[in-house]
Amino acid sequence: MSKKIYEAVANLPEELITPEIAQAAIQEGKIELLDSLPHKYLSGEVVMSIIERNSEGYSWRGFNLKNIPEGLRSREVCEFAIKKEKNNILHTPSEHISNEMLSAMMVGVERNLRYLHLFPESVWTIEDLVNGVSSIYSKTTQNSGPRGGYRNPITTTDLKPVAIFMSYVPNKLKSREFYLELFDSRLSVDDIDTLTPSRFKNKSYYLKVAQKRFSLVPESFYDYDTLLAGLRNNQISLSPHYPSSYYRNDSKDRAKSEQQEKIRELMFSVMDDTMADVAIEVNATYFKMLPTKFQTPKRLIFAIQNSERERIIHLEGNETLFTMDVCKAYIYRNKDLPTLPSTVWTPEFVDCCMGYGTNFQWFDQLPQQLQTPQMAEKAMNYSNSKAKYIRPELITLEMAQELYRDRNKECVPPHYLKDFYNETGLSEEFFGGEVAYDELRNNRKDKTFCRLGHSFIAFNDRSSYSCKDYMITLTRRTPMLLPEISTTRYA
Repeated sequence: MSKKIYEAVANLPEELITPEIAQAAIQEGKIELLDSLPHKYLSGEVVMSIIERNSEGYSWRGFNLKNIPEGLRSREVCEFAIKKEKNNILHTPSEHISNEMLSAMMVGVERNLRYLHLFPESVWTIEDLVNGVSSIYSKTTQNSGPRGGYRNPITTTDLKPVAIFMSYVPNKLKSREFYLELFDSRLSVDDIDTLTPSRFKNKSYYLKVAQKRFSLVPESFYDYDTLLAGLRNNQISLSPHYPSSYYRNDSKDRAKSEQQEKIRELMFSVMDDTMADVAIEVNATYFKMLPTKFQTPKRLIFAIQNSERERIIHLEGNETLFTMDVCKAYIYRNKDLPTLPSTVWTPEFVDCCMGYGTNFQWFDQLPQQLQTPQMAEKAMNYSNSKAKYIRPELITLEMAQELYRDRNKECVPPHYLKDFYNETGLSEEFFGGEVAYDELRNNRKDKTFCRLGHSFIAFNDRSSYSCKDYMITLTRRTPMLLPEISTTRYA
């Protein structure tokens, strides 16, 4: 069982505490000792040594500052004491009250309001003020569930405690700078607008509002800067607002549409290159809504690079925008691809497509005369759906067999089916189904066949849910004659 010397000191009469006991307790270093060690054993060095031993790590244990002789209550001692127990501010010499103590009060400030009047104006800062407002504004609670444990935490906000807190704040701190700093706090923009006095609501203020909720900006402050701030923070849109059928007769929704259209028109009237760049930075699809003079190939490339799946624009009516660099940007993105101009298909561009267009959307538009066997093979490896765009002479026998088996008969050049019949005498449904004899005998897979010398054995499974029905066909080839069916057996 460990010895707790500080408890013995706390329970012994002062006259029984010897220097040896006091020294042992000091070496033990428990912070609670400062509440009970007789003053004759206390010195500035002793107090600081105990504090330093307890400064690292987290512990809720502290001491009462009134138990320390006033001459030993240095600023460092008082600051440590207040971090542990906020009511120690009541026993702190006024000349030692510091900003660090005030900062400690801002943590859970709703419990420390009664101490704020003790802090002189000189120790207050805007940072402390913002932290205090954020602390008292929101409250998070956790309720236990019906079967134990905790439900999801619930956070509520209230502006009334903020008003109470503000009554303790020196008037000098309630400045324009402070109210602007609130936009970086937990307060909602609506509550900031309620809290801010009208005399501070100038352009700088509404630039901050525009970044959070553009609808709170009065029309008298609509200008290039506020519009740009709202657009940059996605608070206003270049897209027109169309009332839904449900709200079509709603006056509020109509007013919203009219207001949004007014903002759009104003943005277009003051737009410059910077605003156009910001627009497509926020939403790549805004490119097609920009005035024509701002729709440039360079800006389109930026929009393509920053879009998800949108094609941004179509070729029709925008031919001048589809430069070689723009078309390459679509290929580099390797996603949805609009129709490209026929003039772009040069050997250099085709090489770009082969290197970066791994989804092969470009292959659908590639002129057939530029196709090579290598391209055809890679396109087929990506998807059999690309076969309909391949020149028939580039489709190999292996490709044709795969296509037929994948139910893409329309993509199979007819000569392959004719040659198959002339060689085997089997119907085309067996095309691409050749297997080894042992595999045919053991697996009996439908529409497969094997070659035995000049003969071919085919297996056809015509079974239904109610009965088994198999057909085995044997064809034989003789020199200079086409193969013919010699035996058909049903099993």
